[in-house]
Amino acid sequence: ERPALSRDIRNLRQSGRYAYAAVDVERVPGGVAVIYTVAGKARISRLVVDGATELGNRKVRELLELGVGDPVDDATLGDRAAKVREAYLKKFFPFAQLTWDLREDAVAGTAEVDVKVDEGKRAQVRHIHFVGNSGVPAADLRKAMKQKRWLWYWSWLTGRGTYKPDDLETDREALRRVYLDRGYLDVQVGEPVLAARGRTGVDVTLPVAEGPLYLLGEIRTEGVTKFKVEDLQKSLTNQSGAVVSLSSVQGGQAALEDYYSNRGYLGSRVAYDLVPRGSSTVADLVYRVREGEVAHIRDIHLRGNTSTKDEVIRRELTVYPGELYNGGKVRNSERRLRNLGFFDFANAVPEETGDPGLYDLSFEVEEGRTGNLMFGVGYSSVDDLIGFVELSQGNFDLFNWPPVGDGQKLKLRGTVGTERQDIELSFVEPWFLDRKLSLGVDL
Repeated sequence: ERPALSRDIRNLRQSGRYAYAAVDVERVPGGVAVIYTVAGKARISRLVVDGATELGNRKVRELLELGVGDPVDDATLGDRAAKVREAYLKKFFPFAQLTWDLREDAVAGTAEVDVKVDEGKRAQVRHIHFVGNSGVPAADLRKAMKQKRWLWYWSWLTGRGTYKPDDLETDREALRRVYLDRGYLDVQVGEPVLAARGRTGVDVTLPVAEGPLYLLGEIRTEGVTKFKVEDLQKSLTNQSGAVVSLSSVQGGQAALEDYYSNRGYLGSRVAYDLVPRGSSTVADLVYRVREGEVAHIRDIHLRGNTSTKDEVIRRELTVYPGELYNGGKVRNSERRLRNLGFFDFANAVPEETGDPGLYDLSFEVEEGRTGNLMFGVGYSSVDDLIGFVELSQGNFDLFNWPPVGDGQKLKLRGTVGTERQDIELSFVEPWFLDRKLSLGVDL
């Protein structure tokens, strides 16, 4: 079978033992003959690394993961060299290069390898320039970037301004977004150009092709059958004749989706098109609506609350079984759960039930750390030498063990010094008698 043969060749190549692997099938009397052709890699007889001052030659050998007796060829060295360059990038040496000399003894099947490391310069971004930015000031563009310039009076402490290629690549999209929010729909941000500056610095130049400034023409909403188009249009803030802003356009998209979601239409989606009028700099905005179906909530499920009681979560929800699905209330419920401070993550997921128009709503949470222990010492002219220990739990349970999960708040603090000794106890029940009534006790 051809798939099986392909898997065999892939496995042979991935084994790392062969520089070449191929398969051929020949017809022979009574069937076929499968012939595998392989060429083994030479084995390392000597490996020398030189030039790695910052990382150290021994560290580079470890990153290469090669030693005497291991199979080697140029492809293997190229793959392992990439790991070394990644290590140098983390040390902010963007220009580090590895070269090698591979000398094979075909008779003995061995090879001697000499690896030369050229670490280059540790990069500090001294200047960020833009070419072609007539419509947007350079200061506004720099403000949107994660890559910052080196400031001698601050960067030595924080690392600000160290060249980070990943940040600079992300910045290209951030810069493009700045232009799209200011009406330059055809903008192109080119590859950054780096130039060495002094012994440790680099200058970064970003070419920009702004294109024309677009104004908003006609605003249309298509695909609406459940409501009056003019009612939906009232939720839009875009105005004809204004400069096109992508943030405003996307805000209108979200507003239309919310209009449907808040009225029970689950699964409604809105797409948009900005259509230039021929060769002019006016673009019409078209919102295309795909209307969903009216949905009711059948049941509400909770998932992920391993410590927190179900009732602590349910009392924060603003949606209930039997209600019409309301996207605004669902998002408000998510926000209330996150604001409790118990969860690192809270998200609502509607799930089909098999009954048309009925959905179960699952709130998925991920519990975070709610307890803290702090201690310290200090000195003041009033209290002299003083030390303190503070234990707090933001999701306390007074009547269970372990005492976690009922949403109560407890803080116990002890202070001991040469002039004073204090014990402070604070307890808060945010839902006293199962009502939204907070009871606090301080001792």
